Amino acid sequence: MTASLSGPVADPRMLSLWATFISQIHVDPTFSVEHRAGYLAFRDAIETLIGQALAADGRNAGAEEIKRLAIAVNAVIDGLWIEGGLSAAEIDEDLQIAIGLKSVEALLGIELPDVRQDGKAS
Repeated sequence: MTASLSGPVADPRMLSLWATFISQIHVDPTFSVEHRAGYLAFRDAIETLIGQALAADGRNAGAEEIKRLAIAVNAVIDGLWIEGGLSAAEIDEDLQIAIGLKSVEALLGIELPDVRQDGKAS
């Protein structure tokens, strides 16, 4: 969550670049293939992290449940990233991360540790 909503990734200019890219995925098959590959790689990484988090909590979730949770977590990240890019003056990085972590906790039904390097509480 922190990596996806902070630093250079969270620069509002990245949203403009992404919007230009995403507008082409239904027009240019090359963009579509690249988007799909990137999406699936990111979702696979999220699935791995979710599986590990649930296992650490003593839960053995099936592949389909983990996939659904990964799609939901990705949607939370995307939504916060877009909102932050459009409303950087109203929604700062710390608020985005705190909302993201609490949303993921609610989706997964677990409490996540605050792993941000700055030590700011969420």
